[in-house]
Amino acid sequence: MPTRVIDLGLPQLNQPAKLILTDGLRQSYLALSYCWGEGTKHCTELRRENIATLMVSIDERELSKTHRDAFQLARSLHYRYIWIDALCIVQQEIADWEFESRRMADVYGNAALTIVAGRARDSRDGFLENPWTPASGPCAIPYSKRTPSDCGEGTQNRAMGNVLVSLRRSRETGPTDSRGWCFQEAVLSTCLIVYGKEQMYFQCQKGRIWEDGAEEDGDRFSVRSSLRAWPSSLVSTSAVDSISDEQTSNSDTAKPAGNLRGHVLNQWYQNVVSPFSRRQLTMPHDCFAAIASLAKLVQIQVHSRYLAGLWEDNIVSGLLGLLLAQIAENKFRRLGHFVVACEWWILEGEEQELTLV
Repeated sequence: MPTRVIDLGLPQLNQPAKLILTDGLRQSYLALSYCWGEGTKHCTELRRENIATLMVSIDERELSKTHRDAFQLARSLHYRYIWIDALCIVQQEIADWEFESRRMADVYGNAALTIVAGRARDSRDGFLENPWTPASGPCAIPYSKRTPSDCGEGTQNRAMGNVLVSLRRSRETGPTDSRGWCFQEAVLSTCLIVYGKEQMYFQCQKGRIWEDGAEEDGDRFSVRSSLRAWPSSLVSTSAVDSISDEQTSNSDTAKPAGNLRGHVLNQWYQNVVSPFSRRQLTMPHDCFAAIASLAKLVQIQVHSRYLAGLWEDNIVSGLLGLLLAQIAENKFRRLGHFVVACEWWILEGEEQELTLV
């Protein structure tokens, strides 16, 4: 479990929610992925001066709407524990933030379910209530069936009821799809319940199922299927056998064969760095931390030193590939001073001269 979680208490005992130190506790818990916005500035968040108070009880009236909704949903699903960053990481304390931010793979990867407040642009908005209303109501189409005639001769149409047909709802997740931290949180999670722009959906490694009944297989999710498969599928018998005896004898951490390693690196740039670089971060210096846990998954496979979004062994190819991808997508924007392996993520604003230093 994470270092700290919120204990929602036992409903039959009417216990208040409180912050606890897990200290070896092993229980199922939920995690929340959401947009902070301005909401957390005006609501309760964890600070060094209020830790003792929150470990006794949390006044839920002082929480943001999104946090209150998350508490309500967790209780409805009969989960006692939930992890929310603003309430479980000490805010305005660099040491605690640095320690906890490195554990995101464990926090989201081990959560029984991640709640994604996709439709909420701000933590004051909440997510349980769906603001979407259809442009028109469903259309009722009568349904009938041919049955033997009551008089015993021939057949007749017998009314069976109505089929309700409505316009297809959007499958867009909402504002969280534009936020940098939410990218890693979604990829690392094994199961998600997403409160999207117009409907909710459930997602696991096998696929998605939407509120309106639509379904999609898991292999359609390129980021998740490729990233989460690396530690298990890429280190397989065939992969290990493809490493030459010379490589194995020269190093205890022999690098995977070129084709396998190249595949992993291509997946990294195409399915992580490229989409992540188009997302927004409130604090620009979070850019490395926001995908650091994903980088750890890749490092297991490529055995190369990670250098701020790039890999030491193919740093030139990595830089050129990123730039060419941005140019090809017509999204090569402001770079200012492009510092090698340090500022690949600054790709916003108006086009300026590229300077390599």
